[in-house]
Amino acid sequence: MDMRLLQQLKGWNPWWQEGPKGIERFGVPEFKREAYAPIASAYQRRNQAVSIVGLRQVGKTTIMHQCIQELLNQSVPPRHIFYLSFEDSYL
Repeated sequence: MDMRLLQQLKGWNPWWQEGPKGIERFGVPEFKREAYAPIASAYQRRNQAVSIVGLRQVGKTTIMHQCIQELLNQSVPPRHIFYLSFEDSYL
C-alpha cells in the first residue's frame, strides 16, 4: 500500500490508533440535527457503506462524526469504522 495514502487514512480515522478517544479531536457536538436519526438508523440496519451527499456546510461531516462516535460507544471495533473525505486535496 502507498505509505502516503496509509498516513492519510490514519489521519481521517484516528480511532484506529487511539480507540474511542480518537474521535474527540474532531470536537463532535452533542446537538443532533434532524437528519441525524434517519442516517444513523440507515447504517445500523445494514452491513454496508453509507454515503451522505449534499450542499457544502450543511452538517454532513458532523453527522458522520456523530455516527462514528455512537459506533465507538457501542464497542464496535475501531478498525471496522472507515471514514473518507473526498474534499481532501490528496484524493
